[in-house]
Amino acid sequence: MTDGSSQAGHCSAEQYASLLQALHGDGAAATELCKLFTTNARTEEVVYGLNTVFMVLSGALVFIMMNILLQTVLDGAASAVMWYLVGFGFAYGIGDKPNGFIGDALFGLARYSSHQTVTGTGEWTSWFFQWAFCATAATIPAGAVAERFNFNAYLGYSIFLGGFVYPVVVHWVWCPTGWLGYGTDKPLLGAGMIDFAGSGVVHMTGGLAGLIGAWMVGPRMGRFDANGQPVHMPGHSAILVVLGTVLLWFGWYGFNPGSALIVDTVSSAMIAGRAAVTTTLSGAAGGLTCLALAVIRHRVSIKTECNIKWW
Repeated sequence: MTDGSSQAGHCSAEQYASLLQALHGDGAAATELCKLFTTNARTEEVVYGLNTVFMVLSGALVFIMMNILLQTVLDGAASAVMWYLVGFGFAYGIGDKPNGFIGDALFGLARYSSHQTVTGTGEWTSWFFQWAFCATAATIPAGAVAERFNFNAYLGYSIFLGGFVYPVVVHWVWCPTGWLGYGTDKPLLGAGMIDFAGSGVVHMTGGLAGLIGAWMVGPRMGRFDANGQPVHMPGHSAILVVLGTVLLWFGWYGFNPGSALIVDTVSSAMIAGRAAVTTTLSGAAGGLTCLALAVIRHRVSIKTECNIKWW
């Protein structure tokens, strides 16, 4: 019979003794079962660590997409605090009385280990990855109202969007109790809403906020002449424009593949890989399309200018 003390590296003495008793003294079988238990536990640890690293790196890539200096830093800071205090709870909190409009738990991450989140119970990476999405939604309108918003007004906007508007939309679509989610009773045209990587939740919310903001503040000073014709406003730095574009493209590899949330199964890994391929192709196609349009517009403008000078 195998000595129970030699099994300390596989399972506890109590566990080994229980196995030995259940197996009627078969020490070899008890040893193999202890090894199996240890292997399964280690596999779960590796899976948890792998998924955590995947989510943290993906969230960091999403964060690097924000690159409009002070306004972006403000968006990140304000949205992080509001996401911690109320935003994450409004978005994913499932408390004692869940409803389809807004979450009712997880405020300030209270009782975090016992409440469900988007990827399970007590996942710290859920908060981090979803905050990166929140910060992205908040910073989308920055370009639409750049140089035309009062600093205090922009701070108020960042707090309101990150703490209430965006979390409510998230709850509708991505929370299991949301009224518009794919798991609900088919609220729209006989089906719920499936939004992978936030095309509607993140970008439509931020885009509409930017549209409303741009409409409220109007065009930049000097953008149009006295006759209402647009004035050519060349960029101040081609290097910064290219750098910002590259950072955005790079960040999308966290935004889209990272929305698979886990990579410990073949199906989820394939989803992440497919998202990386489609992200690459869409970015490449968009770049070539913009290049073609720029060439066409440039040639037309030169031809028009030459004709005017000729006549």
